[in-house]
Amino acid sequence: MAGNKTIYEEALRKASALAWDKQWRRAIPEYQRALAEMPDDALTWSNLATALTETKQYAEAQNALSRALALI
Repeated sequence: MAGNKTIYEEALRKASALAWDKQWRRAIPEYQRALAEMPDDALTWSNLATALTETKQYAEAQNALSRALALI
């Protein structure tokens, strides 16, 4: 189901900028906000998995990566 594309794109812009600056903890909720709007986006799930890995949240990262793989 498609959500609000404007919110999705804004969240992804913020998440990408935060990830670029290695502010992983701040990027995570932005990736989650994007996924709340577009839950079938495999790339965003993968990016979330990266951010979770960088913050040593390994179980959550594995779940996010599993979701990404299921979508491709």
